Amino acid sequence: MHYRPLGRTGIKVSEIGMGCNRLGQDHQPQDFWIDLVRQAADLGVTIFDTAEAYEWGGSEGVLGLALGNRDDVYIATKMCRVRKTNARGYSASRMRETAEGSLRRLRRECIDIYQLHSPSRDDMEHDDWVEGMDYLKAQGKIRYAAVAVNSVADGIWLIEQDAVDVLQCTYNIFNTDAENRLFALAKEKGIGLLIRLPLAQGILSGKFSPGVKVPAGHRAHLAGDQMQDRIQKASDCAPLATFTRAA
Repeated sequence: MHYRPLGRTGIKVSEIGMGCNRLGQDHQPQDFWIDLVRQAADLGVTIFDTAEAYEWGGSEGVLGLALGNRDDVYIATKMCRVRKTNARGYSASRMRETAEGSLRRLRRECIDIYQLHSPSRDDMEHDDWVEGMDYLKAQGKIRYAAVAVNSVADGIWLIEQDAVDVLQCTYNIFNTDAENRLFALAKEKGIGLLIRLPLAQGILSGKFSPGVKVPAGHRAHLAGDQMQDRIQKASDCAPLATFTRAA
């Protein structure tokens, strides 16, 4: 994924990022994940995007062990739903608690980009999360307030409310709605952009073939009824990638 920070953030344009939702899974030893992260950083990845819910602290823990308080990389993490009940809850008081937990696991003094993970519009309108973000900024616990949104409309609303410094939105060849207004508005207001699902749950990686069963549990199934159609379209586009590499 690519993060395009603008205006108020001061982070370089077009940093290269890595989604970290799989870090810490138990099918590999912890040293494997630590080495993977360090190699990614050595190869030029500068933003690592994680969340407290990714392996419920496991992903953040791997990043903490691999990178710690290094100042040459940026960490983006997310406040998620309540683990035991799956209830949403983005109150300022809970935010302080979850941010402290993330900081401990990440072994950092400050989180570069702190996000709400997929809140509803009702959550954003009624919870006092903005006050929570402001408090954490004032305490030096986070640098930039952000939201990973479910829709372009929510992203536009947040920018218009001047509620975020950074916005994470879905953007890939199957989801281009952000081009219509959101990107221009973000540029106008100086809002950073963190791109979500750039490979469309792995479908654009080229690992699937039309008519071949996708393994159970793979994130590609999140595309629902559109999965097979998208696999076919990705396959149709494969010659373009080959032509580009050859050129």
